[in-house]
Amino acid sequence: MKLKDIRDNLTRKTKSLLHRQVRRIETGRTLLPLRHEFRFKFDGWKSFPLRLVFPQTYEDQVSKEHPGYEQKHVYRTLVTGPQELISSVAHSYGLISDTDPEEFDVVNRNVCRITMVDGLPQEGIFPQTGKFLANNDTLARPVSSLSAALIHDAWHGQLYLNGRPYSGAEAEKECETHANRFRSKIGEPLNDIDNMLDLRHWEEADYSGFDVTILCR
Repeated sequence: MKLKDIRDNLTRKTKSLLHRQVRRIETGRTLLPLRHEFRFKFDGWKSFPLRLVFPQTYEDQVSKEHPGYEQKHVYRTLVTGPQELISSVAHSYGLISDTDPEEFDVVNRNVCRITMVDGLPQEGIFPQTGKFLANNDTLARPVSSLSAALIHDAWHGQLYLNGRPYSGAEAEKECETHANRFRSKIGEPLNDIDNMLDLRHWEEADYSGFDVTILCR
């Protein structure tokens, strides 16, 4: 199953869950098992889409299975993984914050969790939940590269929150434009967006063997 199909399926499930949660809001019932990390006042369906965050069951399990892994908040983002990942994310957030406060706000708003997943074929975010799945490639990135990648993926989340298409060529182009703007500010080479769109690498990863419906929650 390709990442786009997984994301589309998650969107359908999210809409169904949202409908049930809104009914609970309207009737005064508790919002369980989901919780919402941001203040929310239901104002009709124009408020959709929301980002609903599931309990961190998977992150807790990852920590138990990997004694060397830790859980730590970097600003508002819960990072689960080796200390190397936590340190790299902290330095990346610091670089983004110092270089471009507006982009830092986008990252801090849209990247809710960063979780290490061993053997994952491709790192990336699920915009509906704001969860960034990291892999060994993430660990190998220098701070400047990880910073740009987080800005790129955070914009997928921002497009989702804005009710705009958040996947596909046009979304990739917009997200990478923001990443390139950041690269120019720190003196890094810009990515060739046209070449990136031709390669369409985001459609190639095979997630067979991974229960992505659990990973992305």
